[in-house]
Amino acid sequence: MRWTELEQLGVGTVARVVSRFVVAGLATALAMVLSGCGGGGGGGGVTVPKGSVTGLVVNIDGQGVGGARVTVAGTGLVTATDGAGKYRLDGVPAGWQTIEVVKSGMVSAMTMAITADGRLVTRGRQPVDAATPSNSAATKYPAATTLPLRHDILNGLVRLTAGRVQPMANDVVGRTRVAVIADAVVRAPDVILTDKSSNVDWIAVAELTPAPGQTLSSGTIVTITTRVQYRLASSETGKITLFLVDEFGLDPVNPASNPAISIPAGEGEVVLRQTVTIPNGVALIQPVLALFSGDDTLTYIWTYPPAYPVTVFTYKDPLGTITNLVTHPERNEVYVAADLPDGHDDKLVIINMDTGRITSLATVHDPLAMAISDDGKTVYMASRSLPELSIYETDTGITRAISVKHGNITSIAPIADHIVAYAFDIGYGNAGSLLNIATGTETPWLDDIAYQTEIAGSVRSRTVFAARDGRLEKWRYDNLQGSLILVQQGPWMPYTEGRILVDRLSGNLFYGGYKISGDNLGNIIAYTPVESRRFIALAPNGRWLLGKDTTVYETEGLFPVVSFGVSTDFGGFTPDGLVWLASGGGIVARRIPGWEVK
Repeated sequence: MRWTELEQLGVGTVARVVSRFVVAGLATALAMVLSGCGGGGGGGGVTVPKGSVTGLVVNIDGQGVGGARVTVAGTGLVTATDGAGKYRLDGVPAGWQTIEVVKSGMVSAMTMAITADGRLVTRGRQPVDAATPSNSAATKYPAATTLPLRHDILNGLVRLTAGRVQPMANDVVGRTRVAVIADAVVRAPDVILTDKSSNVDWIAVAELTPAPGQTLSSGTIVTITTRVQYRLASSETGKITLFLVDEFGLDPVNPASNPAISIPAGEGEVVLRQTVTIPNGVALIQPVLALFSGDDTLTYIWTYPPAYPVTVFTYKDPLGTITNLVTHPERNEVYVAADLPDGHDDKLVIINMDTGRITSLATVHDPLAMAISDDGKTVYMASRSLPELSIYETDTGITRAISVKHGNITSIAPIADHIVAYAFDIGYGNAGSLLNIATGTETPWLDDIAYQTEIAGSVRSRTVFAARDGRLEKWRYDNLQGSLILVQQGPWMPYTEGRILVDRLSGNLFYGGYKISGDNLGNIIAYTPVESRRFIALAPNGRWLLGKDTTVYETEGLFPVVSFGVSTDFGGFTPDGLVWLASGGGIVARRIPGWEVK
């Protein structure tokens, strides 16, 4: 099942895991070079890229619906469909956008059906890998394609934000999502409307236990209870079934045991329960409720609450506070800084997910800033109160501390063997220093800067990237002189903040909502127009990006993948497909839906 088929759900506040079928090749389409911003930088600010959207609004019989009001959620863009149900919107910001459709006297309708044995049916498509259903419902919905529920159903169900649960088939506003590409015209999935009348069947989740979106833990036994409201007007009897699926669309229990309750015609309420052992290695569990009319074994009347995210691993120090973490680029290993109360030695905690081993070592006092070398061999930790740097060698397990000239270190940038740069707080801003760890030699750099500075290093290119006053700078390390030389300054980027992340594979940068060429700071490759533009971690394979609001983005076009619904100042990825987040004074590991571990 491809992304476009799932997008045709068209109703509810639905957000998705981004499919590779959509994002492939978007880097080329989104790439742009800012006017007047060459390799040497300079020039003005950044222009948010925009594109155009076309689409079609039809009724349940496939006929165009004219006079429907079409808007882009969160913007002032609005138009109306013509007599054939077609519309076009120009000047739409690039990135994922929600298209909303309203037509007096009509409500939105599902465009995909669910069969009684847990399979999806897409309207109007030829069979792909299964025969057209032979049940009675097939005569109502001809030319349908049946697909197993496991075929990326969660691409259409995972929500980026937990909105209120609505009766999907009786929702006044029809919605669909579309990936807008800069300077291009894209086709949005169709929106399906149907006449609003007393004989419309609908179903809604009135209550769910555990609460919608509550985190579950791998290996635990959970009873999921749902109170469901419904209207059945198309037949004298029917039934409501509860399905549970993980992010792969697999039922974690025996499908034959899915609870179902028979219902009479009219409006009413039923309660369904299902007990499940949360499987290891899944990212989430998604309840799906379906209303079947009469003896039909296929229905378009179904709904779902927000999915339950699954915690794979949890760590919380009983005494201290977790202040930062970094992850190894090649091993499934996490390095956590724990700040303990006075009288206790602060520590570095090493968590190895392959062996299950947790090791604690002494570290600097009041640890905060951390960094790891590109090859993963060295972890750097700095004190926020003392002029001290701690170094941990991941291969040997040796930890040592060295004195530096400045305290209150805010960020560290490894740039070559034994060479690091660091920024430190001077009260009214930041300054910088260049340190040779082998010799202890230290050289002033970026002295007396009257504003905040964020830095990141690339050992591969022996460079330091610095964000100062809304501009990125590129400094190259001169081995002969033992100093840093400014080689490039990028354009001013408004409203930017957060860490600079360097992709060690491609050399691209991620900062403040932007994807930027590391070779040309004036080349903005992609941009995400979201309120929280603070990126805090990049996956070692360069495929995923983590924001402060714990939204995970794919890095090709900076489109959101999934959000874990909390806020954090630090996090990271390990190669086994886990994302590590600060949460509740400790850290948790969760799996990204659809992560392909290699």
